[in-house]
Amino acid sequence: MIYFAGGGTGGHVYPNVAVAERLGPMLAERGKALRAVYAVSDRAVDARVCEAEGLEAVALPARPAATRPDRALRFAAAFRRARAVAARRVAADRPAALLATGGFVSGPAVAAARRAGVPTALITLDAVAGRAARWLARGCDARFLAVAGAGLPEAKTVGYPLRSASLAAGRDPGEARAGYGLNPRHPTLLVFAGSSGAETINRGSPAFFADRARDPRLRGWQVLHLTGGKLLAETRAAYAAAGVAAAVRGYEPAMGRAWAAADLALTRCGAGGVAEARANAVPCVFLPYPWHRDGHQERNAGPLVAAGGAVVTPDRVAPAANAASLGDTLLPLLENPARRAAMRAALRAMPATDAATALAAWLLGRAGGGPPADGRG
Repeated sequence: MIYFAGGGTGGHVYPNVAVAERLGPMLAERGKALRAVYAVSDRAVDARVCEAEGLEAVALPARPAATRPDRALRFAAAFRRARAVAARRVAADRPAALLATGGFVSGPAVAAARRAGVPTALITLDAVAGRAARWLARGCDARFLAVAGAGLPEAKTVGYPLRSASLAAGRDPGEARAGYGLNPRHPTLLVFAGSSGAETINRGSPAFFADRARDPRLRGWQVLHLTGGKLLAETRAAYAAAGVAAAVRGYEPAMGRAWAAADLALTRCGAGGVAEARANAVPCVFLPYPWHRDGHQERNAGPLVAAGGAVVTPDRVAPAANAASLGDTLLPLLENPARRAAMRAALRAMPATDAATALAAWLLGRAGGGPPADGRG
């Protein structure tokens, strides 16, 4: 049995699913079956992901860290409760190893596993290792990075673990568009607001189209907008009012279909979205989350921007301000297929990684299926 820890957003759960997807066949070759247990948060988004993926999960009542005294006390109490829940499950299941993807769920899960003598590994997914990740890494047997230079000492860079369902490989773009009820021959803008939904994007994109309803540069374009479950009805109504052909969905469990349909994407630059854009070679306009102090989302997008496959524009927060700002960034890309083709070529030229296989190899060694992979542990 292998434990995977990470939750609070799909971005912490899906990388673990990707690793399990690779590990299962590795164990099968050695006559073993994989039983994977996922330590996630008790948030609704994690329950939705686990149900959609058919995961065996244990929900930990953990909460994000906080600096305000009253919230810090609640965090500490929640940490102890979550660690106790994890400890009971670890004692009952006796897993061979645990892989954590960071975030507030990983702390109590790793702490419980370490107390029980279970080998642990951490992969830092963002381009900047946060304080919690640095603290967590000190006690792990192995440390991995999705992005080189993330600031985690003695860690091996392996890339970002991606599920096969996140990849557009082999999917026909026209069929993918038709599957969403869109015109299979029309260029398509993918708007992706994250698993929890980004209101500034959900409202800013329809406002951009509404402001330019008669602009000939938008002629023929259609939109596939994934809202993350928030503002679903409002977003549909906004596109309809703007006269834009749009397929609006709350959630897409197989993002490869959405990437296959896209000629261009407008999205946050969370680690998972950036990795998927790179792997699927879809040119992107990234709007970094505007309230992160360390600016790690913009740094996540840095390699794609440097390669010429993406651009970053500030999230102005207010829908009207975003609509105006997007005009300067989006319009030159929407009207220039040659530039979009060059951006795709630049993304395809970036070195490929297979992080899921590398992490699965480390777990395989701990599960008795072969020598452990190098992770400084």
